[in-house]
Amino acid sequence: MVKTRFWSVRALCGAAVLILVLGSGVSAAKLSPQTPLDATTIPQFVENMPDFSTLGRVNGDAGYTVRSEEFQQRILPAAFYAALPAPFTKGTMVFGYGIDSAGRHYPAAQKGLYPGYTVVVHRYHLAVAAYKNDLVPAPNAPAPFTNAKGPSLENLLTQDQSIHWANPKNTPMMMMRDGKMIGTQAPYLGPLAAVSHLHGAEVPSAYDGGPTQWWVPGAEGTIAKPTAKGTRGADFVSSTYRFPNPQEPTTLWFHDHTLGNSRLNVIAGLEAFYLIRGDGDDGIAGPGKLPAGRQEVELLVQDREFDTHGQLLFPDGYPAGIDGPLQDANVHPFWMPEFLGDVIVVNGKSWPKLNVAPKRYRFRLLNGANVRFFNLQLCVEGAGATPNSPHSTCNADEHPIPFYAIGNDGGLLDAPVKIDHLLISPAERYDLVVDFAAFRGKQITVRNNAVTPYPSAFAKFTPQLQGRVMRFIVGKTAVTDTSFDPSSGKPLRGAGSTVAPGLAKIVRLPGTVGGTPLKAKIPDGSIVQTYRQLTLNPMFGSGGCHWPGAGEGDPVNELLLNNSKWDGLRDGTHTPIAGAIKVDGIWETEVPQIGSTEVWDLIDMSNDNHPIHMHLVQFQVIARIPYDLQGYGAAYYGAFPKGNNQCRPGYGPPRDYNVPNASGALGGNPDVTKFFVKNVQPYCQDDGKYDGTTGLARKEESGWKDTVIASCGHVTRVVVRFTPQDLPAAAHGKPINYAGKNEFPFDPTDADPKHIGKGGYPGGPGYVWHCHLIDHEDNEMMRPMIPGKGAVAKR
Repeated sequence: MVKTRFWSVRALCGAAVLILVLGSGVSAAKLSPQTPLDATTIPQFVENMPDFSTLGRVNGDAGYTVRSEEFQQRILPAAFYAALPAPFTKGTMVFGYGIDSAGRHYPAAQKGLYPGYTVVVHRYHLAVAAYKNDLVPAPNAPAPFTNAKGPSLENLLTQDQSIHWANPKNTPMMMMRDGKMIGTQAPYLGPLAAVSHLHGAEVPSAYDGGPTQWWVPGAEGTIAKPTAKGTRGADFVSSTYRFPNPQEPTTLWFHDHTLGNSRLNVIAGLEAFYLIRGDGDDGIAGPGKLPAGRQEVELLVQDREFDTHGQLLFPDGYPAGIDGPLQDANVHPFWMPEFLGDVIVVNGKSWPKLNVAPKRYRFRLLNGANVRFFNLQLCVEGAGATPNSPHSTCNADEHPIPFYAIGNDGGLLDAPVKIDHLLISPAERYDLVVDFAAFRGKQITVRNNAVTPYPSAFAKFTPQLQGRVMRFIVGKTAVTDTSFDPSSGKPLRGAGSTVAPGLAKIVRLPGTVGGTPLKAKIPDGSIVQTYRQLTLNPMFGSGGCHWPGAGEGDPVNELLLNNSKWDGLRDGTHTPIAGAIKVDGIWETEVPQIGSTEVWDLIDMSNDNHPIHMHLVQFQVIARIPYDLQGYGAAYYGAFPKGNNQCRPGYGPPRDYNVPNASGALGGNPDVTKFFVKNVQPYCQDDGKYDGTTGLARKEESGWKDTVIASCGHVTRVVVRFTPQDLPAAAHGKPINYAGKNEFPFDPTDADPKHIGKGGYPGGPGYVWHCHLIDHEDNEMMRPMIPGKGAVAKR
């Protein structure tokens, strides 16, 4: 019998509920059995963090080639690998990016690097990136890396073929029934699909790197040059991408986005930073400028798990993961809802240290984890003037030091925001300034107290492991520093700024602080053209689609956006969900008019927080509003037919998507506003006040965002404008209506790759919006989205 972990909760009242049941026995085993490494035996803060301010960065303006490659890299301390037998002495087998630009190879002396070298471009400069999938078979690699059909890591990272995935060989779906395998008899081995998405970029959809634009090794080229069937995704256009970079200077990143396989390719190492400079934010040091040169540092924070040979361990049920065994092997023989590691990795190195001078540093922070949230605090040795707060992560012999948020996903804020902790979800970025001047000779440990999954907290959390991230070692000798001082409160943008004088203050969209107030009836045709209420649904084995399902022992088999699967078809039929529009073979429901302004209410019906990401556009957070999930859930269930069809997509909510509900919201759901309450319900671990996930947007997230935390027990309200971010929202006190006007330097409404859109860019398959808990994204928590030219695209 296999002990199986199912959806669970930690209540505020102090009673922790861990849901465990006994599942059926299984006969399958993964290809290469692994024994989890005891992470407490790994030395911490002993090796230097890879630092791209020292390693170098790629000039993206000159054009570049990106190769997805497989190689070994020492993520854990070198002494650990030295004690292992061959072939493990060389390090952990990973995927990474090797980049060529202007006659140089990054890195110079090896295949690739995890994470890949940072690409730097300038605003409005066209960057041409040629991507190549070199994740080729490894027939001559030593065991356990030998694989004549695909890369070595296929032996360790098990693809679950029961979920909707790229499936290059069109292999029959793998399923379990009564503990026995039916269909395919072994885990997938074969050509590995890959595609890179530039996260947060304003790009034509032909170059978005969306989930159905993948290809396998040798299938590079364009749609005009077809290859063998099954070597490219249905929406492949080209393997050479053209990025126009019209948006404001910011921190982006690129990572794998292959349909149903993102979680494996990302855990393997396919991610890298992409910085857009311009408008004064140019990365050049000077008086009043942001810290630059060696004082501008990227920080990619992730979690990983390893086996006793130092290899990546991605739990597939054989063995179980940190958060328990499989949900239901009869439905998904290898997929687990969340990957959570016990080793924290920064820039590809476990628990590293970084030597810093006693001056100001700019940190480009990215949470690149599959699922793990981080609530970060900087703790310096020695007692502080005031006792640590009850929420502090610092030890008794430490105290927290403040730092400043100067930007987030979409670019610089108007002014610095002083904070003493930072909650960051997967895919979010924050631009930070830390002043080390007062801490000469000190050690500062970056600590984390975000439980996992966040905030439901049913997985194991060990403070001396997941509670530690990295350490700064501050130099002893005082140095001169003329860089921008965030404590001055001076502006970061616009008139009077020494940082980015070429940037106007942030455009404030309707409903946000400083923006045009929303009317009682949100969709009014002039300020906001469309209002949507959309649900985030865990799909339980019982047929329930909101927490807690049928209670203890009810497994989660998939997760959905608005109770709709990727293809928009009713469960088990070929009938589309009512109101869906067929675009390029997929039934779509989010078809916003180009130029329009929309308000989206994201209704979290689970007990976890979900980072929701939209492609193409940046948006703004209005607020997170507590609501009565059980009351709303009763109304939601009441809209389904009685009997066995409860919560099956297409048989209840969403009803006809385009018929407004009582609040005028599209989406086909019961009106959620009548269930708004004052206080967060107790099934969420935190009341949302300390971590800022209740009420108005946190100050540090008040600018442009492409990823938002849709928090437990809340309706998360965001405002989206399907235009470039720097267009003014109002003139002479009146809102500007851009509906129906395309202001992008390309045509995002063009879904035909054979067409040539505005600016000479080809059309593409459109975009997506999805949960950036990648294990959720890979099992249906993703929906297509394409702007339409008219109010509603033609049916």
